[in-house]
Amino acid sequence: MLDVEGARFLIGVLSVSWLVAQLAFLLPGGLGLREVRLTSMVELRYGAAFAAALAVGFRLARIVFEVLAFALRRPPSYAA
Repeated sequence: MLDVEGARFLIGVLSVSWLVAQLAFLLPGGLGLREVRLTSMVELRYGAAFAAALAVGFRLARIVFEVLAFALRRPPSYAA
């Protein structure tokens, strides 16, 4: 079970990995940089298997949310 300190750690790691990906503006969507940073930091505390699963899970969740956002968008109205 995740305690308060573990939750704070994961929130910090996610924030840092997101920031690293944003600063690498030449890579579209972070292109793996976010996952590498996330995995390398989480691995120190929780192990490689959990870190890899977390990184893949967050990437898949992001893809699902982007597809949903695209599917639910409102089409532009061209009424004059």
